[in-house]
Amino acid sequence: MPKKRLLLAVGAGASVEFGMPSVAAVRGIISSAIQTRYPLLHAPATNLYEHIEETVSRYWTHFVPPHLRRPPHFEDLLYTIFALAAAYPASADTSALGALITATKVPDVSFFSKQPQHVGPHTLHDLANASVDAMIKNFRSACVAAQATKAAEFTQLQAFVAALQAHFDIAVVTLNYDDVMYRAFPGIETGFDPATGKFDDGRILNRAGWSCILHLHGSVHFDMPLPTASSHDLHEICWQPNLGAQFQQNASGRSSRRHAEGADFPTSSSPDMAK
Repeated sequence: MPKKRLLLAVGAGASVEFGMPSVAAVRGIISSAIQTRYPLLHAPATNLYEHIEETVSRYWTHFVPPHLRRPPHFEDLLYTIFALAAAYPASADTSALGALITATKVPDVSFFSKQPQHVGPHTLHDLANASVDAMIKNFRSACVAAQATKAAEFTQLQAFVAALQAHFDIAVVTLNYDDVMYRAFPGIETGFDPATGKFDDGRILNRAGWSCILHLHGSVHFDMPLPTASSHDLHEICWQPNLGAQFQQNASGRSSRRHAEGADFPTSSSPDMAK
């Protein structure tokens, strides 16, 4: 009798015990990076990311019903940053939205504690890019560390997976950027050609069995290598199996890409930004 099919949907909680940062911990990762890059000019002990976070939190406290309130997380804040830059591409006075929506002034910053700077679209895009780069760099480091420090946990997870596979054909969809679930299923189909590192949708759509893993929000193994003689696509996402390699996906060093809704998003293989 053929095995039943099982689809595992994996979120951040599945990786915390393997040393991966929780959604709340990502806040500290980003804030630490932005504290170096964009401290506030009038209050250098805090930074532009924390200011936006506090402003959104205060707004929600006043206008969101109590049963729906929660602290804003990094995805809320990144969306806010992108939307703000798109709504006011030059300044609050230049957009027709200014006639109906009052823009809140964002305080000036001190770029790397050296250069006073007004906050405009360029600063907001750079803020988001630096946040994304800091986040994916931290996740890669955590994955490398887990290989050495979480061997017992991986052994337990692989034993659990093996027990499930005795009864089910398993496919995985993961919202996580880490490689915990990927390592738990050695040899599982990712859609990327192991020989070239390039994605081939036929490997997923035409696969003979059910088993595969889909990284819906990106992966620490995703990279965007520079063009070569055989590949000229600057934005092509490839699979890099070696997390110790030199990755080139940095959002800060690439041009933005325009979304259908009008917002510019960083070109990156990191969380959600390459979509």
